[in-house]
Amino acid sequence: MSTQVNNIPRLNEANFKDWKEDIQIVLWCMDLDLALRVDRPTSIEENPNKVEIEKWDRSNRMCLMIMKRSILETFRGSIVEGTNAKGFLKQKEQYFTKNDKAEVDSGATNHVSVSMQSCIWSRPPSDAEAFIYVADDNRTKVKAIGTFRLSLGTGFHLYLILVH
Repeated sequence: MSTQVNNIPRLNEANFKDWKEDIQIVLWCMDLDLALRVDRPTSIEENPNKVEIEKWDRSNRMCLMIMKRSILETFRGSIVEGTNAKGFLKQKEQYFTKNDKAEVDSGATNHVSVSMQSCIWSRPPSDAEAFIYVADDNRTKVKAIGTFRLSLGTGFHLYLILVH
């Protein structure tokens, strides 16, 4: 059991699809994937479903522990109390597959572009620099390469080499 769990690769920006597939295979082989396949059974007076609920709860706990263990601390994010394994996996999927194209985080881009004080220099990319290639054979076109100065509130300047 621990060998299977230890063979799951650590999740990073470039391997989400492989990580998810490995997680699903390991949980399936260990017969712990119930919480990923079905929603939690509900208990009603006529049919309390106590055994099914306990089985689902155990599956959910184990799935969450195994997934959290195979994710770098940086990407775990805050796990809200009551989060189930299916929801946790969906959150990570949304985070790592936000965009089919490789694009820079718009929040950071907007902040830098709004805060930018001056462009020291910029140039169009050469043929060899025309595209940035990332995982899954995605690529994005480079429009400009340059150095910019960002004046921080502390009086320091941050120099950025930017590929746009």
